[in-house]
Amino acid sequence: MPNRARAAAAVAVLALFASCGGGGSTSDSAPAPTVDASKITPACFQGGTTPELQIGSGFANADWNDPHVLKVGSQYWMYASSNLGFPPAGPASSPVQIYRFTSTDAVNWTLNPMTAVLAVTNGQWDQGGNETPAVVFFGGKYHMFWTGYPDAWPPPPSAVFNFRIGHATSTDGISWTKDASFLLGPSGVSGRFDEFIVGEPGPVVFNNMLYLYFTTVGVDAGLAAGLQTIGVITSADGVNWSAPALAFKPDQTVYPRAMNWVGYSTPNAVVIAGKVHVFVDVANDHGNDTWTQEAIHHAYSSDGLTGWTQDPAPLRRLTDFTWTQREIRSPHALLDGTTLRVYFAEDDLFNTGAWGIGQMTCSLVP
Repeated sequence: MPNRARAAAAVAVLALFASCGGGGSTSDSAPAPTVDASKITPACFQGGTTPELQIGSGFANADWNDPHVLKVGSQYWMYASSNLGFPPAGPASSPVQIYRFTSTDAVNWTLNPMTAVLAVTNGQWDQGGNETPAVVFFGGKYHMFWTGYPDAWPPPPSAVFNFRIGHATSTDGISWTKDASFLLGPSGVSGRFDEFIVGEPGPVVFNNMLYLYFTTVGVDAGLAAGLQTIGVITSADGVNWSAPALAFKPDQTVYPRAMNWVGYSTPNAVVIAGKVHVFVDVANDHGNDTWTQEAIHHAYSSDGLTGWTQDPAPLRRLTDFTWTQREIRSPHALLDGTTLRVYFAEDDLFNTGAWGIGQMTCSLVP
């Protein structure tokens, strides 16, 4: 759950259980490059030491978060979210909305267009804000998924229960047509993995189907505690969807709930060498309700649904870069030929003031 609207809110629901135990290309048929996915290890990744987008990139006081990048021909498109800035530089309240950047080198970015491509509208279910954009090309058009909520920014802690996942389509990646209502919300069913919170969609096209991963909060019976896990739904047409299912949950040998690791957030999926690879960030509440995203983790599956293999350690921790000392979050992976690009948001807001979006790369040349 990204920092801006969710951190405090997520703490509220996870705290309820403290006493019990918180990318794709634009072608459906583009040939996959020959790569070696076993190289996806912490040692492989290079870069990430400085942000590519910072506070004020694109327009004054912009505070970019939640990157999602796809390659369209020879151009790169990045969707990201921002409001009009943190007070007092920005207004006391302004909605988070979704924008698009373009680039010819995947490093230097231009806001294009200058206005939000997915804006809020009073009276709609997401009138308070929309963020965590994720876009794929499927069935001859672009599909965007995002997290929306009705509560004005900054939302109260209780707003976490109002998070929903939205869906829109576009032929050009700029003008979007929203569905009449949200696509997915929490089940509300006692004891289910998705009982309380659903958000942060991560779509991928796999085997000519749409797979949509998302973060969710419910009660884990084995741990007798609230846990943030990764769910999944699938669709053959982008209209009709399967029932939500649990994809995977935190490996307790790596991120034990007893050490205040509350779970996985902001999933992103990419197909590499015929398998679905999901990148997440990992949240910890430190036992005192200070919920922060502190690591980037990786898992993969042959069918995208079951049999997940999780790495034995995070790819990066917030302490790995000087400008991510408070959080490292919202990873997005793009397979660009034989180069795996992982974009991420992060900040050291209360020390150096750093906030933005960076990138690290890993060569998967066999």
